[in-house]
Amino acid sequence: MTKAQAVQLLLNESNFNTEEIADKLQVSRFILHRWKTGISNPRKNNLNKVAGLNGFKLKWINDNEVRIVKNNIFSDSDGFVSENSRYEKIIDNQTELIDRLKNENNSLNKNINKFRRSKRILNDHDYSVKCSIKPLEVLEVFRVPEKGLIGYTKRNFIKNTFNWLETSMFPPKSSENLKKELKTRVSLAKELGLAHFDISLNLQYISNDGQSIWAYYVSYYNMEKNIVEMYIKFLDEFINIDARIKN
Repeated sequence: MTKAQAVQLLLNESNFNTEEIADKLQVSRFILHRWKTGISNPRKNNLNKVAGLNGFKLKWINDNEVRIVKNNIFSDSDGFVSENSRYEKIIDNQTELIDRLKNENNSLNKNINKFRRSKRILNDHDYSVKCSIKPLEVLEVFRVPEKGLIGYTKRNFIKNTFNWLETSMFPPKSSENLKKELKTRVSLAKELGLAHFDISLNLQYISNDGQSIWAYYVSYYNMEKNIVEMYIKFLDEFINIDARIKN
């Protein structure tokens, strides 16, 4: 099975709860949540530790595939580790290190690009919204241009934003998904004890003439004040900005 399948099976079947596992592995509950949901995979040494919690050991087939076994002994009859096993462990460690560096580099590049885009949107967004987190309600709408947006007048655009679950400006499926995502984020933030966090994602709109338009938004959550602030930029205009910068 894959590393993702193995860690999910081992965590779900563990006799320990999430807090106990996090304490024993010296990782955060947020990391365990990412492993359980398949968002990210643990490194080899961490997956070996997860297996060891309930008396299992792992036999690695390759960097991503593994077998869960009860007794996986790599020593000879005298109790000494064989030369082949030493070489295998050295190769595994080197491979893991290379993979980890690649993943960290990719993650760093993604975060840098995300930060640049988010910062640019804060300085140049089409409009912004302030909502209460619970209950989920639009409280204020800011910076809508006098000419309106995506074919709607300013008045109608603001009205649709306040009635976002009922208006045709947002596809019903998109609205429901956004509502579910917000509920999931807030629940996880409470579990992790986060007072503040931010999210950036895409959101689908329907223009006044029926065209599908995508926007990129950055949301800042303040759990203490029960407020989320969203800054939205429509992607067609955002792409044009990128093109001008490149040229």
